[in-house]
Amino acid sequence: MDNTTTLEKHFHLFTDQFITELKASNNHFKDDYEKHLEIKNIQICADHILKNKGLEEPFFSDLKLNPSYEVRRYVRNVISDSIQKHELNWVLQQYNFLSSIFNKKTVQLLVDEYHIRQYFQYITSSKNTDEALEAVNYMLSLGYSENEMFYTVFFKYGNCFFFEYTSMENEKIINDLIDDKIPLSNHGKLIMAYVKENPKTELIHNIINFILSQTYNSKLKVELTYFLSNYFPTLLKNSIEDISKKKESYYDQIIEFDVVSLCLKIDKDYYSNLFIELFLKDDSIHIAEKLSLVLLMNKHLMDYNNDHVIQQLGESYLTNQLTKYQGAEHRHHYASTTQPLLHTYFEYLIKLDEKAALKRISTFFKDSSFLPGHLFKFIQEQFGQESLPLLLEGLKKDKNTYKNERHYFVNFTKAISELQFDDVIDDLFLFAFSSTLKDATESICSLIGQSQKGVAMSIEFSKSKKAKERSVAVQVLSKVEGEDSFIALASIVDFEKNDDSRDSILEKIQDIRFNSPFTKLEVKKMIEAASNRKKLSKWSEKYLDEEKLPKLFYQDGGPLDNNAIRFLFYRVKRAKGMNSDIEAKQLIQILDKEKCGKFAKVLIQTFKETNADPKLKYYLTLAGLMGGDAVTSTLNTLFNQSLKERRVKMCEYILGALAMVSTNKALRIIDQVYRKMINKKPALSKVAQESLTVAANELNITLDELADRIIPNFDFEDNFKAFEVEGEEYRAFINSDFKLNFLNEDNKFRKSIPKATSPETKKELKEIEKGIREAVKGQTLRLERYLVEERRWKSENWLEYFLNNPILFVYANKLLWSVFDKNGAFVDSFYCDEDMCFYNAEGEEIELEEDHFISILHPIYLSDEQLSAWETLVYENDIKTVFPLLERKVFKPNTAELNGNVTSLFKDKKVPKGAPFVISRLEKKLWRKEASDGGAADFSKEHSTEDVVAHPNISGPAMFYTENDAFIGDIYFTRKGQYYYSTEHKNMLTLKDVPPVFFSEVMADMQELLDAK
Repeated sequence: MDNTTTLEKHFHLFTDQFITELKASNNHFKDDYEKHLEIKNIQICADHILKNKGLEEPFFSDLKLNPSYEVRRYVRNVISDSIQKHELNWVLQQYNFLSSIFNKKTVQLLVDEYHIRQYFQYITSSKNTDEALEAVNYMLSLGYSENEMFYTVFFKYGNCFFFEYTSMENEKIINDLIDDKIPLSNHGKLIMAYVKENPKTELIHNIINFILSQTYNSKLKVELTYFLSNYFPTLLKNSIEDISKKKESYYDQIIEFDVVSLCLKIDKDYYSNLFIELFLKDDSIHIAEKLSLVLLMNKHLMDYNNDHVIQQLGESYLTNQLTKYQGAEHRHHYASTTQPLLHTYFEYLIKLDEKAALKRISTFFKDSSFLPGHLFKFIQEQFGQESLPLLLEGLKKDKNTYKNERHYFVNFTKAISELQFDDVIDDLFLFAFSSTLKDATESICSLIGQSQKGVAMSIEFSKSKKAKERSVAVQVLSKVEGEDSFIALASIVDFEKNDDSRDSILEKIQDIRFNSPFTKLEVKKMIEAASNRKKLSKWSEKYLDEEKLPKLFYQDGGPLDNNAIRFLFYRVKRAKGMNSDIEAKQLIQILDKEKCGKFAKVLIQTFKETNADPKLKYYLTLAGLMGGDAVTSTLNTLFNQSLKERRVKMCEYILGALAMVSTNKALRIIDQVYRKMINKKPALSKVAQESLTVAANELNITLDELADRIIPNFDFEDNFKAFEVEGEEYRAFINSDFKLNFLNEDNKFRKSIPKATSPETKKELKEIEKGIREAVKGQTLRLERYLVEERRWKSENWLEYFLNNPILFVYANKLLWSVFDKNGAFVDSFYCDEDMCFYNAEGEEIELEEDHFISILHPIYLSDEQLSAWETLVYENDIKTVFPLLERKVFKPNTAELNGNVTSLFKDKKVPKGAPFVISRLEKKLWRKEASDGGAADFSKEHSTEDVVAHPNISGPAMFYTENDAFIGDIYFTRKGQYYYSTEHKNMLTLKDVPPVFFSEVMADMQELLDAK
C-alpha cells in the first residue's frame, strides 16, 4: 500500500464484509449471545491490528472468550487478503505483532504459510529479476532461509522449475530443451542471479538434493540435468549417478531413462561410456532395463554398433523373462515411453535382418508359454498376411495367459480381423468348442462372424446334436446381421434345449418374433414347444403346492392348465435383474388380470415366509407382473414394514416388484421412495431410481415420459373435482400456489372446505391436499432441468400432459413456452392462460400444429425485440414464473473456440465468496461433486438425454470443509465416460456440438458464482 489512508479504507471495508458474513452464518455458535461476543472480539482485534498495538494477556481476558476459531480465521484472512492485494510491506511490518496473538506453531501456520508461499511465488513471477532478488534479500533479513524460500516455489511451478515450456511429454521436453533452447523461467533467472551474487552459497547443492527427494518426478530431473549441463557442468558430472537413478519405482526400475537420453544428446562420448560402466555391470539392474539402455544408445549413437551385446541381452530377456508369466514384468516399456520393450527389440531385429527376425519371432511365439496381448497387432502390422501362423499360436497357450492378460483376446481378434483368415476358421471353431472362458469364447465367436465361411459353418453347426457346437453357432449368429442368420436362429429357437443359448437367440430375434403381442394360439404353441424340450415335465417350486395354487384364467375365461403355470415359473426364473422375461410377458398379457390378485398375493406371502430368499425373488417379479394395483397396497405395506425392521434387501426386492406392476400408483410409490431416501438411505434411493428405469423400459417409454405419467390427477375432470354439500354442488381446483380452492354453483370463491361437507368427502379432500404437496415436491427442479436440457414434447403430448392434469396445468400457466417445427427450427413462443388459450408476445392467439414440438422458453432463442416484448407482456399480465426465464443470462461460445471442447471465458476469475460457497451453490444447482487427487473436489453436470458432460476446472474447493479461495479455470465439455482433458479423442465433443441452452446454462452457473457478493 502507498499510504495509510488507503490501507485504513481497505482494512475497514474488509473487516465490515467479514463481520457481515459472520452475522449471516450460524457456524460454530451455540446461541446469538456467543455470536455477539465473537463479533465484538473481532472488532477489538481489528482496532489493535490497525493501530499496531501489542496484544498482551489482559487483552484476551477482556474478550470473555479465548482466541477462538472465528478470531483466528479473521487474522488468517487479513494476512491472506493483504498478500493477494499486494500489501506485502504492511504484512511484513505486522509480523512480530501478529506473532503475539498466537503460539509459535500457529504463527508458522498463519504467517509462514501465506507469507512464504504466496509472497515468494509473487516475487518469482516478477519479470524484473533485480526486484525479485531484492525481495529475496529482504526475506533473508527477516530470518527466512534460502531453502525455505526456494523449495516452496516448487509447489507452484512443478515441472517448469528452471525453464519455460508447456509440453508434458517426456520425449517432447527433451527435444525442446536440446533443439529449441528454451529460455529460463523467472524462477530460473532468479536462482542464477542469486548464485552470482552469493558465489559461496550451497543453494544449488541443496536444490539437487531436494529434487532427488521428489521420488516420482522424472520430468523435474530432466530439467535439472539440462540446467546443470548449461550452467554447472562439473556439478552435473559429479551428481549424474544419483540423478540418473530412480530412488523408488513402482516397477522396481532403477534407470532414469529420460535423464540418460538427454545426457546422450548433451555429450554422447562421455556419458555413453559412463552409463555402460554404471549400469551394464550392475547385477541389481533388471535385464529389461539393460536391454532398454543398449537399445537407447543404439538409437542415439551412430557409431554404437555393438549388435552382439544387444542380441545377447535380448536373448536373455526373451529366454529368462517371458517364457512364463511373471506378474508385472510383461509391462516393461522401452526407455520409460509407452512403447513396450518387446516392440523395440523386435523392431531392432527386423531392421537388422527381416527374414531372420521373422524366424526368431516365430520361434518365440511357438516356444513361449506366455504371450503379451499387445504383440498381436504389432506383429500383424510388421509382417501382414505372413503373420497369420504366428498369431494363431496365441490360441495354444496356457489358460493362465488368458486369465492374466485382461485384453488378450480383444487384441488377438483385432489383429486377425485385418487379415484374410478363412483358412484358419476351423482352428477358431475348435478353440471356441473347447474353451471354458466366457470372454475368450465371445471374442472368437465375434471374429468368426466376420467371415462368410464362418457364418455358413455356424448355420450348419446350429443343427448339431452336440450342445457346445450349437452354443458356439448361436453366439456367432447372434452377433451377425443379415437375413440368413435370422432365419437360422428362428428355425432352431423352439428346439434349442440349452436355455443360455436359447436366450441369446431370443435376444437377437425379439424385434421380429415379438413385434406384436402373441395371440392365445401362439402362446399355446410357445408353451407346447417348451414342453417338447422337457422344460415343463415336473413341478420345481418346493415352497408352493401346485394343486393348491389359486386358479389363473385367460381373458376369454378359460383356465390355465398345469403346463401354462409351470411355463410362467420356468420363464420368469430366466429373467435377469428386475426385468421381466419376454416370453412370460406374452402369456401374462392375455391373462384376466382382475382374477390374478389371489395368485399374486400367495407368491408375495410365500416369499415373505422364506425370509426373502434371494433365489426366490422372481416370485415378487411374477406377482408384480400379473397382480396390478390389486397387489400394490400389499407390496407397499410390506415395504414399510421391512423398512421399519431394517430389512434393506427385502425393500429392494419390493421396489423391483412395484416396477413390474408399472401402474401409476405403483410408480408413484417408487418415486416417493427415491426422493425421500436420497439423504436418509442413498443406497435404497439408488435402487428406487433403477426401478423407475426398469419400469420405463418395460413400458417402452423414457424416464421423463414416465415422470409425466405418474403425476396424479386425483380423478379431476377438466381440472375440477365436483362434490356435493347439502345438495349444492362445489368444485375443487388447484390455484397458482398449488393449494385447493373451491367454487360453489354461483362461482363464489372459497379458500377452505365448506363446514357442512361430509366427513368422507373432507377426508378425501385432505388426502388430495396431501397428495398435491407430495406431487409438487421436486417438480419445479424437474421442469427447470427440462429447460436446461431443452426437453421437447410433441404438441399432442404436451396438450395431454399439461392441460389435462390439474397440477401440470398450474405449471402451464406459470411458464412461457417455445414452439419448434419438426426440423428443430424455432417457430414462435407463447403463454397459456386460465382458459387454455395460447398467446404470443404480441398478444395474438396462436394454434399448435400436429407437427409442432413444445419446450420451456429460453431467452437464447429470442431477439432483443422479442425479449423486450415478452418482458412487457409478462409485467402487464402479472405472470409470475415458477423460476426465472426471461432474466436468465445468455452465453454463446466464442467463434475461435468452436472447434475445441474447452472455453476460457471465465479463466482465472476469482469467486468472491470462496470455496465453501462454490461447493454449496453448485450442489444446489444439481452439479455432481466427486473427489479428485489430494482431496480436491471436482464438479460435473451431465445432460441426461444427450451425450454431453460439463467439467469446470475450479481450484480451491475440497471434499472436506475448506476456507480456500476459489478460482475458475477452463471449462471443458466431453462425452460421457471421457476425461475432461480428452482433447485428442477421435470422437471428441466440440463446443459447436454442445446444445446451446446447456452451454449457456453452464456458463450462467459460473457467472452466478462470480456475481455473488
